[in-house]
Amino acid sequence: MGLLAAFALTSAGCGRKAADLERQARGRREVEDIRGALELYHEVLEADPRRPLAHLQAGILYEQYDLDLLRAIYHLERYLELDPGEGKQQELVRQIIERARLAYATTIPDQPSGAVRELAARDRQIAGLRERVAELEAELAREREAAREARAALAARPPPPPRPTPDPRPPAASPTAGRSYVVKSGDTLSGIARAVYGDAGQWNRILEANQPMLRSPQDLRPGQTITIPP
Repeated sequence: MGLLAAFALTSAGCGRKAADLERQARGRREVEDIRGALELYHEVLEADPRRPLAHLQAGILYEQYDLDLLRAIYHLERYLELDPGEGKQQELVRQIIERARLAYATTIPDQPSGAVRELAARDRQIAGLRERVAELEAELAREREAAREARAALAARPPPPPRPTPDPRPPAASPTAGRSYVVKSGDTLSGIARAVYGDAGQWNRILEANQPMLRSPQDLRPGQTITIPP
């Protein structure tokens, strides 16, 4: 456990799902559930294939518990690709990779033909893992681009036009002889007389029928209720 503790790093800007899975993996590792921890680290890499910490921890577990030396080499090399450098940590990882290579070499059968077949099969396995990582990275990039385009299209969409508000007032009635009439803006006695009698000169009949409210045509105001004589 001391070697794993030396690599307890935190990853800035981590995805919430990946970070939660990493916490669960550390819990499994602390109770010596190594295979359970590895399964969770693989789920982390499904969610974020470029997460160096998950590659590092998976590689160390594969190497330290001698579960799969080639997978250990793959994950540790992937870690160095994602977090290159010449610091002490990278140098220690390179030493672990070299140790895993030497340990794996001791497992190769003495027969050259069998060793070649074994190496070829392992090379295909590693190539397949790298292709899967590349596919996941491309899929993640496409999903991020689609989400960005969707947000941009939504932001560029103009708001819908406001709905017209219906006028609650009833339409004004036309002046009719023998009835009351509410004066509208723009009405004149001569105009009302033309509409009712067909003769604008009959305005004085309306004036006389509405005295003393109307003493002259200039007294006509919008909103007044006047009598239209027959």
